[in-house]
Amino acid sequence: SPAWAFAKGHSYALMKQWGEALAHMLPVLERVPAFVPGRVQTARVLQEMGRTKDAAIAIRLLREFAPRYSLLNAARMFPYPVAAERKRLLSALRAAALPEAPATPKPSS
Repeated sequence: SPAWAFAKGHSYALMKQWGEALAHMLPVLERVPAFVPGRVQTARVLQEMGRTKDAAIAIRLLREFAPRYSLLNAARMFPYPVAAERKRLLSALRAAALPEAPATPKPSS
């Protein structure tokens, strides 16, 4: 199931086994393209692997499904108890060009 594959991929990401993590996450996104946690972790894994351009594309795809998604959302979605792990996640997503906060809607004229 996609939920199990994502959980397994996320576990590999937490163990810094990036290739294994990606191998489990990509099939999840093929089956459930709008699965935001999967999009977030895939972007993180790609960035951790040094695949900066692919990570930025992953962020762009994430924001197609969740246009207001930001680092604030990621911090709430993945409240890791270990501060270093939270920082690593947010640093990877920041490097992949995920905005700090949702863009403020422009007032209509």
